Amino acid sequence: MTLAHVVHLTIRILDGGYRKHLDVAVPATSALAEVVPELLELIGAPPTTRPWSAATATGRRINLALPLYATELVDGAVVVLVPEEELAAPVIRDAAESLVEGTTAGAPRGVTVLAVILGLSALAVLATTFLPWPAAWAGACGAALLCGLWRPQLRALFPFAAASGAAAAFGSVSGAESFSTVLSTPGTDVAWAAVAAAGTAAAAAAAAGALSLASPRSAAAVITFVVLTLAAGAGAALSTAVPPTPGADLRLPLGSAILLTVLVCLHLAPGIVTRAAGLKVPTLPSAGEDLAVADAVDAEVDGHARRAQLLHDGVLLALSGACLVALALLATSPLTRSSAALLALSGIAVVLHAARHHRPCQAWALYVVAITAGGALCVAVSSVTFTERPVLWAVALLAGALLALAPVWAPHIPTVEPTTRVWLERAETAAIVAVLPLAVHLLGIFALIRGLG
Repeated sequence: MTLAHVVHLTIRILDGGYRKHLDVAVPATSALAEVVPELLELIGAPPTTRPWSAATATGRRINLALPLYATELVDGAVVVLVPEEELAAPVIRDAAESLVEGTTAGAPRGVTVLAVILGLSALAVLATTFLPWPAAWAGACGAALLCGLWRPQLRALFPFAAASGAAAAFGSVSGAESFSTVLSTPGTDVAWAAVAAAGTAAAAAAAAGALSLASPRSAAAVITFVVLTLAAGAGAALSTAVPPTPGADLRLPLGSAILLTVLVCLHLAPGIVTRAAGLKVPTLPSAGEDLAVADAVDAEVDGHARRAQLLHDGVLLALSGACLVALALLATSPLTRSSAALLALSGIAVVLHAARHHRPCQAWALYVVAITAGGALCVAVSSVTFTERPVLWAVALLAGALLALAPVWAPHIPTVEPTTRVWLERAETAAIVAVLPLAVHLLGIFALIRGLG
């Protein structure tokens, strides 16, 4: 046989853990199906009931029945032989079986925890008819902690326990007869009560950490709650340092202080949770630095990333809840141009920031705040007539129209061009820069500075 009629091939045989290769010379007029049985017998390959398939080293399938000259194989080509994969037979279902298959088993997640929270809250409200309301909420706090110790699946009650304990401490120190009278309580008393509430929540977080009751998300939410409570206390304290406005209460300073803190925390949170989770940004080695140090790989990077995401979820959930309270306080306070501008600009800043987030929990938390800010602006402006504040009415109507037309413009936010996204980020920065002096003005800090002069 002349060399022109022979093709030299490298045959690689792979069957599970069995791996062999051999170099053979096969007549160009022969098909691989004719020589494969002899090759398998020659090398002693384990028997298999599955048919063999052939492919090149790059994965191109080869027809075993074709002669080699028709397969475009050349001298030195590599042929990989593997048994065909067994495919599961298709399962044909009728309509009823398809419905059953598509239904997930088990109860929805979180329903039991929600039921316990509502039940303990209802019992606490009922207990206020014959107990001081701080004692009632202290009992709810203790009951929630006991439930978390009793059943591991109820450990999600920890944030509720911390909030209930904080409410009990707040009521004990402020001396308010009920929640409805808190806004008419002197600002100094509210400030000290906020400090007591923050301390109680921090103590609950420490205790839960020692007892392993708190998940990373819950712990981050409670710590954020502590920071926001202290900010609200600072706003209440500042309200006593400025001349009082006739008919004003604590709604404006409390709402402004909380909203200002929320926006600051919103932009500091990514860096803080990244460091808290142990994630490190890879850095380029400096001159003379040992590459073994610069190129060190974090073996737990996936776990740290997951922890950072959970911490960020908790922070944003706490910020969202506090922001909703702040928006409600500002919407029901006496309307001013500054308060209306604060509502509008905070909504713009949050909705532009929310466009960067892709996790459902984080996106929902931020979009709810942005939507509520638009609604709060409309509620606040509705307290005056159009002839009194025509400009504010125009802004409120525009905000309501944008909310109503959200199905038109919202789908285009994730697909904007990179240059447009840069301008949106600049608009977000401008909105935040405008919010800061507005919130400081509503807190009365500028008036306090003028009074010092």
